[in-house]
Amino acid sequence: MAEGLVGGMLGGEDEKPQLEAPEAVAGAEAFAAAIAAKLAGNDPGVARKTEIFLDKQAQLLETQNKHLEEEHALRVALLRGHRLSQAFRIGFQFFLILVASVIGIGALLMIRNAIEAHDVVIEAFQVPPDLAQRGLTGEVIAKQVLDQLTDMTVVTSLHSARPANSYSSSWGNNLKVEIPETGVSFGELSRYLHEALGHESHISGEVYETPTGITVSARAGEEPAKSFNGRLEDIDQLVRKAAEAIYEQTQPFRFANYLAYEGRDEEAQPIVARLRHDPNPVERAWALQGARPSSLAQRAEDDRAALAALPGFLRAMEGLAGVEVLLGHDAAAVAMASQCVNASPKSKETVAPAWRNFIAATCLAVKSVLEGDYPEVLRASSSLSESDRARLNIFDLSIMSGPLRTHDLDAVISDTWSATLAATVGSPGMKTLIANDRDLDLARVALERGDASAVQLLTKVSAFDETPATSAFPAAAVRHDYMLRVDGLWLALAKARFGDLSGGQALIAETPMDCRMCVDFRGRIAALAGNTSEAEKWFAEAIKMAPKLPQVYTDRGQARLDHGELATALTDATQAATLSPHDGDAWKLWGDVLAKQGKTKEALTKYDEALKYAPHWKQLQEARETVAKQKT
Repeated sequence: MAEGLVGGMLGGEDEKPQLEAPEAVAGAEAFAAAIAAKLAGNDPGVARKTEIFLDKQAQLLETQNKHLEEEHALRVALLRGHRLSQAFRIGFQFFLILVASVIGIGALLMIRNAIEAHDVVIEAFQVPPDLAQRGLTGEVIAKQVLDQLTDMTVVTSLHSARPANSYSSSWGNNLKVEIPETGVSFGELSRYLHEALGHESHISGEVYETPTGITVSARAGEEPAKSFNGRLEDIDQLVRKAAEAIYEQTQPFRFANYLAYEGRDEEAQPIVARLRHDPNPVERAWALQGARPSSLAQRAEDDRAALAALPGFLRAMEGLAGVEVLLGHDAAAVAMASQCVNASPKSKETVAPAWRNFIAATCLAVKSVLEGDYPEVLRASSSLSESDRARLNIFDLSIMSGPLRTHDLDAVISDTWSATLAATVGSPGMKTLIANDRDLDLARVALERGDASAVQLLTKVSAFDETPATSAFPAAAVRHDYMLRVDGLWLALAKARFGDLSGGQALIAETPMDCRMCVDFRGRIAALAGNTSEAEKWFAEAIKMAPKLPQVYTDRGQARLDHGELATALTDATQAATLSPHDGDAWKLWGDVLAKQGKTKEALTKYDEALKYAPHWKQLQEARETVAKQKT
């Protein structure tokens, strides 16, 4: 089509130069010359005439030869011009094709961008003329709304593991104030395509005066407007309320997350409760995982429901692994943490990229703590960035327990992660919660050092656990469970160790029987009371709950060693070290047993192995020095 059009413009292919050739005339003259030459031999007059004729023929031939040379040059020039014409025509055709292709590709890109658009377009608000004259134009109000929405979006993006593309009404990353153009332009065409084909959110509103002050009204799309009344001096607060109403209306999960971070959990929970029953399984899964639970068991149930709604949901895996630890369901915690650590690429896509390292590290820490690989906990902790640490909550604290597990007590005391975390949290209740968990760590340090102040610290920690649920303490609903299954265990042990045996026994008797750590501590406290048969019963029950995990073997072996049962203590130490070759506690126990048996050389070997995994453990260092002196 294009070729025919261009051919018509530039000349067709059949146009060729036409020149006449004198072949017929030359042939006749040659025939006549041959006859004349033959007759000239018989007549001298004819000979002269023949000579004259031949001269003329020679001149004619010379003229014809020149004519042929000029004709040849002209023919060559015409052929060259024809070839240039063809080249120009082909080049012009390619140019037209290229231009058409660029226009077509541009049009396709505009259409695709329009289809994929999730922008937020804030139109200029309608304002009274007198307000506009004072500088409060419709564009100014729109930009104030934009600033408020941007602020809330940044906060929720930083503190939510949910990826932007998982929202059914995702805003994307483009929030803008748009003033309509007049006439037909490229911008107007682009805007039309975005409105017709895309998923843009349009926000509009009005500001008008009332007898008592001023009203700011805002709406998203075709939804009814939300209005807020107040004084003109309070217009910034009114715009803020209008922006929050828009955010709640268009991004309910994000808004609930924002409220929770701001310490307004009571406002957030009704939104989350509504989303728990959303027909969209992704919305439902995130709401289930983010809801405030009434107990640790309820939290575990919500995480399982979230996984059922969204199989492979990485955030729910991490949450469930953490809550199973707090419940004392150690075998289930290891299974879920292992599934989380080995998550598929598709599963990893269920959380925002910035959260993937954090979730992988916390799941690895849960697995490593329970399996006794405490140096791995330290490595997982060291992989966290400052922003990762700001994401920690009570369900993730295993990752920060490395110094405690490796008995690096000075590092526990000097660690400032809890202060850093508290500084980044907006909720006063969460700040207090973090401080309380810090007190638990310090109490465990005191307990290991034989300092009776551990009882006072742990009493304070457990008292906080019984704080009634209020808006000031959004996590207080699970604190009683936390006290029974975590904090109360350490308080019971501290009481039994520092003279209040009956108090420790009474407290440990309240703990649930489905909690492996609770049953283990029953055995430890029975051993402190000298009741070896009862201690053996509780230790055996705890081992049944998770026979492949080393901690209870170490605790039972220590109790047996304290009562002089060296053979059975050695069996437990061997089993613990076999299950967890990087557990410094198991190797130290093994060395202690061998030292009691007088096998100093073998004991030193076990102590040296223990020091690989707990190099800052002072009791271990002292035990090795004592045995080394005995050997000398």
